[in-house]
Amino acid sequence: MRIFCQSITAGDDFDGTSPSTTPVLNTKDIEKNWPADDHGGLFNFNLRGPARLDQLELTLGGQSAWDVIKVDCDGDEYTLFSGTNQTEYITHEADRIILLEDETIKISTTGATAALKARIIVTELP
Repeated sequence: MRIFCQSITAGDDFDGTSPSTTPVLNTKDIEKNWPADDHGGLFNFNLRGPARLDQLELTLGGQSAWDVIKVDCDGDEYTLFSGTNQTEYITHEADRIILLEDETIKISTTGATAALKARIIVTELP
């Protein structure tokens, strides 16, 4: 299991790009936490094989519209989930998505007025 977290400063949005700050790994090298940034939303897991997206948590500031997009190794984009709620959780077995090598997740939001956070848990498959 690997955990990835990103934070966006108040008044800015996830824009599907890589954060400009350097991630901080916890002592077990499980979690990548980026300090709050004014952009971000691209989650590159550096997968060496298939993995399962087990959980996605969004904490959005204000009434934000959001999209969760899978980007395949050819750069093609597939919208997985979208909504307008402030906080969403994808945790049900039916919602779990398989990711292949070199696939990424991109989150984009619009209309945020406060700080944003995203946390994704992936499990690499045998």
